[in-house]
Amino acid sequence: MSYTYRLHPLAYKDYYEAYIWFENKQKDLGERFLKAVRNKIQKIALNPKASGHKDNRSFREAKVEFFPYI
Repeated sequence: MSYTYRLHPLAYKDYYEAYIWFENKQKDLGERFLKAVRNKIQKIALNPKASGHKDNRSFREAKVEFFPYI
């Protein structure tokens, strides 16, 4: 079973701005970023409890491969 998800408008804005930033740094890097984030979101939708809690808070954290600082 896969869950549905929505990006908050501010998260979507950050996502788009990061795409532009990466694309300006290197051609197709922005596209790689979009694909990496989409893949991570799909994995989370399939198994939302797979990622660990962040500092015992109520949210979880999942790093995006190749873009670990995102």
